[in-house]
Amino acid sequence: SPENVVDEVEYLYRTYDVREFLFIDDNLTFDRDRAAAICREILGRGLDISWRTPNGVRIDTLDDDLLDLMKRSGCYLLGFGIESGEPEVLRRVHKNLDLDGVADRIAMVRRHGIMTFGYFILGLPGETRKSALNTIRFAVKSKFDLAHFGLYAPYPGSAEFEKVRSLPRVNEWDKYLFITPFPVSDLSPLVLKGLLRLAYPAFYLNPKRAGLLARMMGPRQFAEAARILYHYMT
Repeated sequence: SPENVVDEVEYLYRTYDVREFLFIDDNLTFDRDRAAAICREILGRGLDISWRTPNGVRIDTLDDDLLDLMKRSGCYLLGFGIESGEPEVLRRVHKNLDLDGVADRIAMVRRHGIMTFGYFILGLPGETRKSALNTIRFAVKSKFDLAHFGLYAPYPGSAEFEKVRSLPRVNEWDKYLFITPFPVSDLSPLVLKGLLRLAYPAFYLNPKRAGLLARMMGPRQFAEAARILYHYMT
């Protein structure tokens, strides 16, 4: 329940002086009323915290009233799983998202003073080099403050997993880190890794985005993030 969730937040807040929280929920706002109730509980208990959603929320579940509650209760960063900038790829993986409306939604979130983080997947079923490049262009042209790019992984339980379960490495669970190329599209592992190497510089070689990262992390963390990213893409 919302009360139980905030009981845990309050315990950490008052016992250990924790001031930042990550809601590791695959879609915190799927139940809008529950999300709003959590925000009201935080406000009602006077908890001066900061929080974000690293796993993302559905961008089309938000409205101004909910965003106002989220901001006042401490939300400063929301992630959104866009996955692809190509409508046909989204249709193929049953991601019912109107790409034309994404820009307006991002603008709405930013009006409330909340930063935005876009998640994108390269190599989805049926992906071509052209559609992958369209996804990278979509991300670069968007108003997202931050972005993450990963390579598609066919998770157990999905329809795609049943098609590829006999492929090498599919049952090596340590490979499911969004950096292992699974050839479920027409793209080779070499091409997929090349696209991943292209995506990050294309997005972050932007003075505003690079400056935002530097301010959020500080010099040491920024250098560490750059080192991790290098290994992520190689």
